[in-house]
Amino acid sequence: MTTTADIAPSASVFDSPYCLSIAGRLVETEDSFDVFNPANGEVLAQAPAGTPAQLDKAIAAAKTAFRYWSALDYDERQKYLNDYADALEAHRDELARLLTLEQGKPLKTMAEPEADQSISWIRQIAARRIPVEIVEETDEHVVELHHTPLGVARYLSVVPSSTNDVEASRTRSCGACRVSESSYTQ
Repeated sequence: MTTTADIAPSASVFDSPYCLSIAGRLVETEDSFDVFNPANGEVLAQAPAGTPAQLDKAIAAAKTAFRYWSALDYDERQKYLNDYADALEAHRDELARLLTLEQGKPLKTMAEPEADQSISWIRQIAARRIPVEIVEETDEHVVELHHTPLGVARYLSVVPSSTNDVEASRTRSCGACRVSESSYTQ
């Protein structure tokens, strides 16, 4: 059985300040919060704590990017998504190790399969095509159903800043404060 001692973080993976990514740029934050290894309670890393203003900038940047992304055809989007899956695959072992250290998932039975499934899911989504559907066709007219992107989806999760996924799961299960929002912004 692999223990967290067997997969201790290497300096190359966790030894740098972390930033937010907004509009394709790395953005530093004034504050950060501890990310704990649930197996031993030690601080694994410092995560950036974004401000409401940075959230607003990220949403605005996503809306701008949406205009370009939604104008791409299926083949162009597939290429970008496959490139993303390739990048994840190149760092699959690091991602699996991070899932174990940050969330306490067993490496072989949960973290590695989750990394693999994420890569597979992205490739499956990239390959999907939603054809135009003919709803009605007569000599006078044709009614077509086109599936088009709607807008930027946002997800906001508020948990105590000293928690990570495992602790957040615990707070959810015991009814402590956790606010989630999922919606389209246009």
